[in-house]
Amino acid sequence: MPTPEYYTPSVDEYRVAEEIMTEEQKRDSDERVRAFAESKPNRLNEKTGTLLHPIAEQLIEFENLPSYAEQHGFTRKPEFHFTVISNRSGKIVKERLGQLPDDERRQAVQRINEAAQKVDWSMKSGELRRVIKDYVVTNDRDDEISRERRESIIQLLDIPGIAEFYATLNEVLGTAIEPPPAHITLYSTSSDPKNISRGIGIESQAEMDGLHPEPVDLKT
Repeated sequence: MPTPEYYTPSVDEYRVAEEIMTEEQKRDSDERVRAFAESKPNRLNEKTGTLLHPIAEQLIEFENLPSYAEQHGFTRKPEFHFTVISNRSGKIVKERLGQLPDDERRQAVQRINEAAQKVDWSMKSGELRRVIKDYVVTNDRDDEISRERRESIIQLLDIPGIAEFYATLNEVLGTAIEPPPAHITLYSTSSDPKNISRGIGIESQAEMDGLHPEPVDLKT
């Protein structure tokens, strides 16, 4: 995947932008800057091997999304995060940690947590996408018991620092785990009413591509 190019505005462009910003916009911008600076992942969940990075609401620009989501039957997520280590990868992490002697395991967990805090998690927001995933529950005989369809509105993220974190993670554990596609689930819904707030677990870029997420057109 090619490295994304970032445009750096000139000093004059920054000055003009600041001059046309309202006081409220300036306050919102300052809040987002502070939130970015303070944004760090949780500690590694040793029971599951997973790791989440909470996202402050100030970092999300909803624009016309709330009215679009209401019109299409979506429910806003009660909290926002992006997944650093997913459930599937977490099983590998948990298994590998469980193979280590106690002292080495504690050191490994400490190094993983230190790496998560040290990495620059600056992020660039990308496109909004709608993702649909069907779930089929079966019994031991592979007989279908129930079927559910979940749909989410996600915002794609570009987080260069995640590669640095995974380099350390794989070095510590002797693994070759790939990071999941970085995104935030903003709204969700489900054919099962009790799961309307549950997102879609997307473990890999291949899985994301296979779900064929569609761009969100806020004009519709």
